[in-house]
Amino acid sequence: MEKLMSPTLFKTENVTEIYSDIITATLPKTNHRELPKPVNFTITHKTKFQAGSVTCVYWDDKGDETQWSVDGCTATFSNETHTVCSCTHLSTFAILLQTEEQAEDDELLEWVNLICMAVGLAFLGLAILSFLLCSWNPKINNTARLHLCICLFLGHLLFLLGVSRTENEVVCAIIAGMLHFLFLSSFVFMLLETLQLFLLVRSLSQVRVIQKEGLRPLYILLIGYGAPVVVVGVSAGVYSDGYGSEEQ
Repeated sequence: MEKLMSPTLFKTENVTEIYSDIITATLPKTNHRELPKPVNFTITHKTKFQAGSVTCVYWDDKGDETQWSVDGCTATFSNETHTVCSCTHLSTFAILLQTEEQAEDDELLEWVNLICMAVGLAFLGLAILSFLLCSWNPKINNTARLHLCICLFLGHLLFLLGVSRTENEVVCAIIAGMLHFLFLSSFVFMLLETLQLFLLVRSLSQVRVIQKEGLRPLYILLIGYGAPVVVVGVSAGVYSDGYGSEEQ
């Protein structure tokens, strides 16, 4: 019967499957299907409910096309093992489980993403090397730019190596926390670099790049890494489940 009453005959964009036995309810010595009051009945699930949404349906064979329909039927209660349906008519009933269709992995898109991230890491590495070689000049303060590139480099590298490491929930949470910290630090260093440039060029009559005109490197490091540590620490303390999940 399940082959004849396929769940694909239920019009929906989601993936559907028959999640219970198919039952038929009738009244003896009468052909009337409509009821003056709704009738409630409990249908047991085939397996324990995991994810998705359950729908009470009946087999509609009145129209030109036979299909599963929800007209006159609603689910009033549902848990892991059974669902209570309320219907205003008698017919053949079942429970349908609807789940969202999983998007297929695009191998070409993954390779493009991998190549782009590898190229980005290479250029970030060159930028870090350039700023390190220029660090000997006391008139140039590259602290914010250097650590901005370091945070971006480490963040992208960690994402590239750890984004698929979701089998362990603890490791997944640690990686998520580190990514939050590194990219948040990147934004803070961008802000500090903007402030640094403003302090250096605030006198338009004379542009100077002397280190004393900007922020001290120690202050830049304390703010650049200290503020993200506070944000990540508070986030982890208030809602620790936010880093990682059951689906990682």
